This record gives sequence, C-alpha cells and structure tokens, in this order.
Amino acid sequence: MGEVSIINSFEKDFGKFIQVCADNELYLWLGSGRFLHGHIFNDLLNTLKIPYESFEEGFDDGEIVSKIKIPKIKGKNYELVGAGLFKKKEGRYLLYDRSGSYWIKPNKVHAEEISKMTGLEFVIQ
Repeated sequence: MGEVSIINSFEKDFGKFIQVCADNELYLWLGSGRFLHGHIFNDLLNTLKIPYESFEEGFDDGEIVSKIKIPKIKGKNYELVGAGLFKKKEGRYLLYDRSGSYWIKPNKVHAEEISKMTGLEFVIQ
C-alpha cells in the first residue's frame, strides 16, 4: 500500500478539518470551508481504501442544494474523533468550532499527537 500522508496538502490558511484514527494511524486532513466535513472524510477513506457505510447529508454550495453520501462517524478500521474549522496563523494551526454534520469538536489528545508526529503546531482554541 502506498503511503498516505498524515496531513494532506492544502494551501489555504483557513477551512475545515477532520481528525481520524484509521488502520491504527492518525490523520488530520484539511479542506475547503465551502464543503462538508464529510467531503474531506470521503476523500481520506477512499485514499486509504477503507470501505464505509454512509448516510445522506444536505449540502448547499451557494448555487444548488443537494444531498451527498458521507461516511458514518465510525466503522470497521476507522473513527472520526474530531472536526471543526481551522485557521493557520503565524505557522500555527488553530482548531476550533465543531462539525455540523457529526456534532463533534476538535480532539485535544489527537491534535497533540499529530503535533508530535509532524513538528507542526495544532492548538485547540
């Protein structure tokens, strides 16, 4: 299996994030604030080739309202443990708010572990 990065490359200084434990690894993936946390979650699980059950969530991208299938919060070999918004400021990532789809907040322990693993600074506000 190819290496999947712990943190995906995302160029913007703000948006949404998810914190996931999958296949005994930790991941913190970032994405556009225009999308649902489920969009980022779909991308991660598909990249990891982890099958998942999904549910429908309404999505309004400003132009059309539609429903998309997003992963359930927990399944075999994965669990979403934190989610919310991020802001990159002075080299640090501030994690705050919560996911409207999953109703969970940033996970402090996960953020500290990712900080240790990557050398990047993830701080919960």
